[in-house]
Amino acid sequence: MKIHSPGNWHVLYTRSKNEKKIAESLQREKIENYLPLRNVVTTVRNRKVKRSLPLFPSYLFVKINSSQEYLVTLNCLGALYFLKSDGKVYSMDSSIIEDIKTITGESESFEVLHGLPKGQKVRITGGAFEGLTGELVDFKGEKKVCVSVKVIERALLVTICPSLIQIIH
Repeated sequence: MKIHSPGNWHVLYTRSKNEKKIAESLQREKIENYLPLRNVVTTVRNRKVKRSLPLFPSYLFVKINSSQEYLVTLNCLGALYFLKSDGKVYSMDSSIIEDIKTITGESESFEVLHGLPKGQKVRITGGAFEGLTGELVDFKGEKKVCVSVKVIERALLVTICPSLIQIIH
C-alpha cells in the first residue's frame, strides 16, 4: 500500500477494547501513535475505581512514515483497518492531534459528542486553550466551544469563559 502523505497522522480503526494493546505494540516497534484517554470513576464490587478509557473507543491515531510501518501497524492483533477517503488512507493534519492533546491534557471539564454540531466559528484568545479554533455551540443551555474531529464524526466540547472567545469572520 502506498502512503500518499508519509509523516502525517492516520486513523486506525481497532477491535473494541484493543486500543491500549495496539498502542503498546506500536511503541515497541517505535511507531509513533496517540491514544487519547479520559479518566472515569466506576463502581466495582461497591468500590470506586478510577480507570483510563479511550476518549474515542476503537480509534487510534498513528503517524505512518513508510509502507513498512503501515503493514506492521495493520498486522497488530486487533487492528482492523485505516480510515480511507476516495480509496486513499485518510491523512489528518497534526494540528488536530495537538488540539486533542491540549484539551485532554489541560482540562477534566470536556465532553465527547457523537456527531458534529454547527455553530459560529471562534478562536480562544487566552487561558490554557489559547489559539484553539472551533465552533461556539449551545449545548444543554450552556455556551461551549466545540473542536471537531471530522474524520471520526466526533467532537470535544470545552467550557470557556466568554471573554476568552473571539468570533472569526
